[in-house]
Amino acid sequence: MTSPASAYLFWYTPNFTGGPVTGTEPGIGQPMPKATPAELKAHLLWNMRAGLNVAALQCQFSPILFTVSNYNDLLGKNAVELNTAYKALGAYFKRTGGAKRLV
Repeated sequence: MTSPASAYLFWYTPNFTGGPVTGTEPGIGQPMPKATPAELKAHLLWNMRAGLNVAALQCQFSPILFTVSNYNDLLGKNAVELNTAYKALGAYFKRTGGAKRLV
């Protein structure tokens, strides 16, 4: 009889507990100095939209995944909130002089 092989891989369930994400955590997105809580919320939402956009573009090779139609549906159903976030981010960059840096 043979003995079992040594384990090279040990898997444990990751701990995902914690408080709600606020946008001030490191690594969540680009830093937004002097941002208000509403602007940080808009930043989080816009980052999520951008990530889902990339997923839809990268996964459109497989129609059975429905990524493009699901993404387009998300845009339609959440247009008001996304538009509000877009305007909040635009106002943030105007307020902090971001537009001047682009010139």
